[in-house]
Amino acid sequence: MCELTLAWSDYDWWSPTGSHTPSQVALAVMQVLAESPTEFAGHSSRPMRIDASTIRRRISGADRLITERLQRCV
Repeated sequence: MCELTLAWSDYDWWSPTGSHTPSQVALAVMQVLAESPTEFAGHSSRPMRIDASTIRRRISGADRLITERLQRCV
């Protein structure tokens, strides 16, 4: 289990029109994290707590991947 925090600034970045719920954005972030096991900055295991902004810094192309997932939700 992993606890995710999502700041409003990150929510606004990925859903600038507010057309997605915060839970949809959080789910997209977690899905990208789950699909990128080797790209998470060399960590041997996933952290128990993570802020959504961390993914933007540690996974190459995370913004694009998250945005693509969200486009499927509309």
